[in-house]
Amino acid sequence: MKTNTEHNFLRGALWAALPLSAATMLLFPLRQTQASAGAMPYFEGTSASCVTVIGETPVELKSARFTLSVPCYGACAYGENAPSVRADYALYNPTQEAQTVQLAFPYELVKYGQNAEGWNGQENCTLRAGEEDIDYTLHYSYRASGGFNASSCVEQYLKTDEFYTPDLTVTKYVYKITFAEDDGDAFVKVYLGGDARSKIVRGDDSISSFVENGYRCLGYRVSAAKNEIVYYAIGGENEAERMFYGKRERGLSAADELPFELVEQSQQTFSSFAEEYRDDGISSGDWYRAAVDFFNDNEHSGILPPLTLCRDCPFVRWYLYSIDLPAGGMAEHTVNAPLYPASSPEANCFTYQLSSLSGFGSCGRVEIVLNTPYVLAYSSVEFEKGEGVYAFARETLPYGDLAFVLTQMPKEQTFIPDKVRHDPLIVAIVILVVLVAGAVAVAIVLTVRGKRERKKSEEARRRAEMARPEEGRIDGGSGGVKK
Repeated sequence: MKTNTEHNFLRGALWAALPLSAATMLLFPLRQTQASAGAMPYFEGTSASCVTVIGETPVELKSARFTLSVPCYGACAYGENAPSVRADYALYNPTQEAQTVQLAFPYELVKYGQNAEGWNGQENCTLRAGEEDIDYTLHYSYRASGGFNASSCVEQYLKTDEFYTPDLTVTKYVYKITFAEDDGDAFVKVYLGGDARSKIVRGDDSISSFVENGYRCLGYRVSAAKNEIVYYAIGGENEAERMFYGKRERGLSAADELPFELVEQSQQTFSSFAEEYRDDGISSGDWYRAAVDFFNDNEHSGILPPLTLCRDCPFVRWYLYSIDLPAGGMAEHTVNAPLYPASSPEANCFTYQLSSLSGFGSCGRVEIVLNTPYVLAYSSVEFEKGEGVYAFARETLPYGDLAFVLTQMPKEQTFIPDKVRHDPLIVAIVILVVLVAGAVAVAIVLTVRGKRERKKSEEARRRAEMARPEEGRIDGGSGGVKK
């Protein structure tokens, strides 16, 4: 038979288990949704932006109106009915002299290649002043690993690098390794000496790079049949000083020193070196900039990855053009572009950068209209809801960029503005914390109550003991007589 203490412990355990059960029920649907999303198609979106000013200008942005249309959901959002944005800009020249403002419309690509071109083809964007097409030049820029930011892209585009120059010398090294016997693949570790200020570019066959004992080291997989290694040094000379090799069964440790021979050492300029790896779809000037940005973004202890990897990185497409404004005059123009979401079965997430408009002398009224049959589940700005349309207006540039999420929930559901909306996971965590706190409180109450009951039982037992007659004595009150 269980004691009161055991009963109290079991009740406390049951109470403590309730929050975990509740949390499981709250979080399980989320995990199930994520699992189902992994099995369903998912498309990575591209970030678009407003126009961006190149350099400094006194030209003011009197007004900007953005009309976003999202008629299609999910995979079809990348077809003919892809979401789109129309941006109408009204520019004003407050000076007494004619002004020419140079503008850029940057558009992020998931990566440069056939698939990206199919989504972001040149014919998908139009730039017009009234009914006339605006002449522009098309450019590409490497997108840094930190993500797409239109203003940063402009700054990087105009920046002159302090280390890389077109005439900088690049030295190519080719070494032949001699094996005692042909015993299969081996891991070779190369120790490089020479100019510490130079940059080392790994060859395409290199599998690792690291710093050890003050040396920059490269790792290669070689064999007797494929016994040559290649690397490049930019801005200095860096010959190999020592080479070691190890076998797979040794855990790729390089323990045995190898004899090696320098079979080729040649030099070229950095611009010609970059040109050897250029993608045909990108101009020489744009690829040169991309190579510099790629190296700066991926340098580790003076060691750089192969430039061939740059071709598979995300790029930004640039439409560069100019607008002429007379003294004290106005000019209007329009940019039309697709707006591809990050799409899953649960939601479509859009990103549209507004902050790039800060490059104008000043910014006036900003209007955003979202036309869609779907439900706005989240937005970084507070839209007014209408029939199939969401609207926003402000007399100046809003703080931050526009991000919003659409879902296919029934339209009868109430639209919740961003300022009062809560993330489901956060709600679940808050509920879990409340339940755990409740369980702890209940456990404390039960523990205190148990202590009190035990104290009362002990007190009752003690009193019973005191009331029990002592051996050889009869309690007869004050007039009691000893036996």
